[in-house]
Amino acid sequence: MFVKNKIHNIFINPKDENPFQTAIIVPESFSFWAFIFHFLWALYHKLWFLSGVIVAFFAVEVALLNFGIINVAISEITRIGFLIWLGFEASEWRCEAARNKGYILYDVVYAYDEISARQRFMDLNPLPSVGSL
Repeated sequence: MFVKNKIHNIFINPKDENPFQTAIIVPESFSFWAFIFHFLWALYHKLWFLSGVIVAFFAVEVALLNFGIINVAISEITRIGFLIWLGFEASEWRCEAARNKGYILYDVVYAYDEISARQRFMDLNPLPSVGSL
């Protein structure tokens, strides 16, 4: 019954021929996909350094567990805490990656999902008509 809207950041690359069509939309919320598919999610979004950090974290965790420095309960608590942190920070890393690619924060819209955010953005920023070019 109630629709839960989220804030979406709209990044555009001013160097693109049509920056509104190539806009990157990043929701400001907990990323369930980053929480579940952490390493694959980071690779999909081309966050190479973060992918390395995830692999390093799990390698250290397994090494500490195998050497008996930590027990299974501490390992699981640490892993869940790390994954929750990843889920909450995922949108910030995507925003930073967009900035590093030359994109700038152009607008912020309030919408249900990425599709409705793109539609709202395009409604507020219409493309110029053919006659006005």
